[in-house]
Amino acid sequence: MKSLIFKIMIVFSLAQFSTLSVLHANSQDSLKLGPTEKATIFQDIQATDLKSITIQTSLDSIFLNRKNNNTYAGIFIYTNKLGKKVERTIKLEARGKSRRLYCDFPPLKISFSGKELLNDDLRKKHKSMKLVTHCKEGYAANQNVLKEFLAYRMYNELTENSLRAQLFKITYQDTNSDNSIEGYAILLEDIDELAERRNSKEVESFGKSFNDFEAENANTLALFQFMIGNVDWKINTQSNLKFIQSTIDNQLKMIPYDFDSSGLVNPEYARPFNHLGLYSMKQRLFRGQFLNKKDREKTIALFNTKKKQIYSSVKQLKLLNIRNRDTVMAYLDMFYGIINNKRPLDKAVPLGNRKPVVSDPTGSISF
Repeated sequence: MKSLIFKIMIVFSLAQFSTLSVLHANSQDSLKLGPTEKATIFQDIQATDLKSITIQTSLDSIFLNRKNNNTYAGIFIYTNKLGKKVERTIKLEARGKSRRLYCDFPPLKISFSGKELLNDDLRKKHKSMKLVTHCKEGYAANQNVLKEFLAYRMYNELTENSLRAQLFKITYQDTNSDNSIEGYAILLEDIDELAERRNSKEVESFGKSFNDFEAENANTLALFQFMIGNVDWKINTQSNLKFIQSTIDNQLKMIPYDFDSSGLVNPEYARPFNHLGLYSMKQRLFRGQFLNKKDREKTIALFNTKKKQIYSSVKQLKLLNIRNRDTVMAYLDMFYGIINNKRPLDKAVPLGNRKPVVSDPTGSISF
């Protein structure tokens, strides 16, 4: 008997899978390993010229219980860099807070078997990863995944203190029926793996403020969130932020994630943050703090230096349709118009404790 859930889920075809190979080739970090260094599972998956992967599990169970913290068995299937088909045992659970409440398909956490990884000469560490799935069924939902992937790639261009992300076409096969669903998804590097490659360790700490973090990291993050029109992050509660601390100089850094509630992505299910004075998802509001003009100029110089790469990341993502690519670039144009003109800059990204001006509904600031 077919599940009622699958009767309302749309199975759609996705074109231009070859573009995924380019996205993998343009990864932020090279995967060069030392002669005795073992790869992590993320590196093993990332290193392949991969167009698609398959996940087999009880989809009905996940959909019906997406608000619970249940764990489900599954199989993760891909082709490794040697051309060999690999099937790995995994455990899946719904994750996130808001998305699992309103999404038909919740974001997932994937945990691989440490024993299997060791048997295949991979590292046992960093065996769990986040999977950003499409929220609703249909073409528009998959376009939203592509736009969120762009946000991760843009931040990769700006700083190495950022999560590596890989885009895949995934076929989800239900183990209790012949039904399957296809969609784009983003596989995110484990925060502990990022911390390790940055000579740091993950820390959890509530009640922190902007000034507790390395200035360059905090300033880059705040201006990036302003660039993509994202206010869905908060330092004192660690909302959509991970913290890492250097084992060399003990400096704290923030690592952002979850960019769907941004003006750049602008999904149909997102709602503006009215309590912050926002009435459009496209509106920008700076939530950082530049203590002096020198720090602001230094951060703006970084964004200007990386402008070409940021725009190129949009142009190269051919899976994103032309209309959405043009919309994203127009939104970026407004950002660069703000930071490179004194009057809108002083309004939107003020110095010291001055209150920033909220942008207009399109994301721009009038001169």
